[in-house]
Amino acid sequence: MILHITGMRSPECISKVKDILVMLSITFIEVNIGTIEIKGDIGISKLEELEFFLSQKSFQVIIDHRLQLIQDIKTLIITGVFKSEIPLKNYSDYLSKKLYHSYGYLENIFKEDTGKSINKYFNSIRILRAKILITN
Repeated sequence: MILHITGMRSPECISKVKDILVMLSITFIEVNIGTIEIKGDIGISKLEELEFFLSQKSFQVIIDHRLQLIQDIKTLIITGVFKSEIPLKNYSDYLSKKLYHSYGYLENIFKEDTGKSINKYFNSIRILRAKILITN
């Protein structure tokens, strides 16, 4: 079972989510920025409990397809910037190819939901990475 999670903006978030899963005795296979792969089905009551504790850390389980696409954009940008996989130029082509949608469509739904452009989000993540590199 794969759950998609919003609010995971940096690699440090992975450890916070893992701590919650361990606390709730939920067996997981892998936790990445934006996703949790859980072993088997956890049931409704355990899922509600997980949603509650994730919300305490400003994370949220995604149900809506449109929100999932926005989260996928954020995840690709975050992982791409932190792993130096995303091209600094033509990242719009990179996102379009990875998500199978035109960049114009991705930009429209992203801006509607977040209030800022993909470009501004991309730059904010690049700045976050630079700050982390400077402090380490």
